This record gives sequence, structure tokens and C-alpha cells, in this order.
Amino acid sequence: MSPRKTSESRVNQSILDTHGAAREIPRTILVPIDFSRASLAALAYAARIAEGTSHEIQMIHAVTPTPVEEAVTAQQLLVEAAQTRLEQLAKPLRARGLNVTGLAKIGVAIDVLEGEVARIDPAKSEVVVTMGDRGLSAIRRTLLGSVADGALRRLRCPVIVVHENDELSERLRVVVGYGFESESLGAVGAFLALFGHGRFSPRVELVHVIPEYEWVEGTEVPLLRAPPIDDVEQLRAEELHAVAESLRNSGIDATSTVLRGDPARALLQHAADTRADLLVAGRRPRRAFERLIFGSVAEGVTHRAKCAVLTACAAPVTSTRPTRAVILT
Repeated sequence: MSPRKTSESRVNQSILDTHGAAREIPRTILVPIDFSRASLAALAYAARIAEGTSHEIQMIHAVTPTPVEEAVTAQQLLVEAAQTRLEQLAKPLRARGLNVTGLAKIGVAIDVLEGEVARIDPAKSEVVVTMGDRGLSAIRRTLLGSVADGALRRLRCPVIVVHENDELSERLRVVVGYGFESESLGAVGAFLALFGHGRFSPRVELVHVIPEYEWVEGTEVPLLRAPPIDDVEQLRAEELHAVAESLRNSGIDATSTVLRGDPARALLQHAADTRADLLVAGRRPRRAFERLIFGSVAEGVTHRAKCAVLTACAAPVTSTRPTRAVILT
């Protein structure tokens, strides 16, 4: 068997194995709650995911700490008041048969969230964070901080970012940004675990975006010398079709599309054009300098998408998978 066929078969088998194993794994869905409309929308979204499953929903609220000693009593009162509000949110969900708990703690929101993920699931494979996006601009997120940004950068578990108007339908329209790396496989695995069976009948479109090289003004050659783009597109189309076929073999309605352009912009435009309900993408944790130089597709689409966004890091590696490189000459 050729290296290419061996690589494709291992990817396909990984998808089939992930889909089969996901049916039996109970998961904890962590929902950060600040009582804003966006966080309440995230709670409703998590409840729809958990219906008819053994998933547990845990709401978590962080009370910002203060160094003033006299404020300790006031902070504790805020924790107690938040705990009461969380209980009020939990009651109607429990009446629907859902397993829901609430926890209020003192601490910085992202630190509390990260600590709770580590406490529940040190392996970070059976916990999912579902959180609201308040729609802050990039400048306001920089000045005020963003728990969603912190979650994307610091957490290794799957993260779903929900906007106020996002809803889950049984016939889910899904666009998956697929990049042929372990992060993409991790994102597909997380999607299958949450939406690949049960009440949802998702229509999945795998989308791979080939970056187009641009000429640099004042030069006679491109900054990077690109391989024949049509050959690359044909190769990727064949590989993506094989991944879609493996999803169809596991019972998922899946198609594939190859686009050209900037990955984040192309995915956002395609999701908007197809009226997707969910956008799925792999997430590669980067340091601040790396994000500045290379950017982050996951962060790029999360805050600008018109639909909910699911991102996940690399799936656990169980075997060595051969890779191929396109050599630029």
C-alpha cells in the first residue's frame, strides 16, 4: 500500500474509532455564567446538547477577587448571591431531566475556569466548555480582557463559543475547516462526540482552504514560490473526499469542498453563504509572539462568525502517521 493510501486509511480509521467510542462517553459541559444574555444563551445551547444523554452540565461563576481585606465579607456575600442565582437557573433544567449543578467561586474568571477543567478532567478529553461571546470589538477585548480569548489560548479541551441568537436545530448545518493536521482530527472527533449521534442529524461540509500567494510590490518574483496550485488543489480535493467518505461510512451526511484564499476569511464567508449553524475548526495553542507572526484561524473565526463555533486541539496520538510535504523548488 502506498504511503498516501496508508495515511488516508489511518485518518479514516481514527474517525470511525472516535465516532464509535464517543457514543458511550459521558461528558461534563462547563458553562461560565456571568448572567449576561450571551452566557444564558450558552447555557441554553449546552442544555440542548445534553438532552437525552448522560452529559452533566456544570455552571460556574467567578467573583473577581479584591486585595482589600475589608472586602472579604462582601465577596462572600456575592458568592452566596451568585450561588442562589445559579440554583434558580438549574431548577427548570433539572425539571427537563438534565443533570445540572452550579458553582460560584472567588477568582479571576479564566483562572477559575482553567482550574475547574483540570479538576474535573486532567486528561482534558471528556470535558467541553460552552461559553457566550458578548460581541466585544478587538480593541475592547484587548482593554477589558476576554474570557473567550483566554479559553481559546489556555484550555486544551474543546470550546464552543455561542452568540446570543445561536440555536441548535435537529437538522444541523455544519462547516468544518479541515487542514489535514492533528488539530483538525481533534476538532472532528469533538464534533462527532457531541453531535454525531442521537437527536441530531447534521449535514457536514468539510472545507479545506488553500492559501493563495501574493506578489510583493516592487519585486519581480513572489515572496514565496508556490507549487502548481491546480495540482495542489486536485490532491487536496481527493484527500478531503476520502475523509468525507469515512464520515459517510459512520452515518454522517458529509460532503467536501476545496477553496482558495485566506483561511479565516474564506471559512467565514462560506459559513455565511451556506447559512451554517455551526463552524468547526482545529485549534493550535500558540504563544503571544507566535500568534502575532502566524495568526490564529480559530481566534479569527470565533469572534467574527455569525454562528456558533466549536474549536478543539489535537486528538490523542495513538500511532505514528506518515506525512508528506510539498517541496518548493
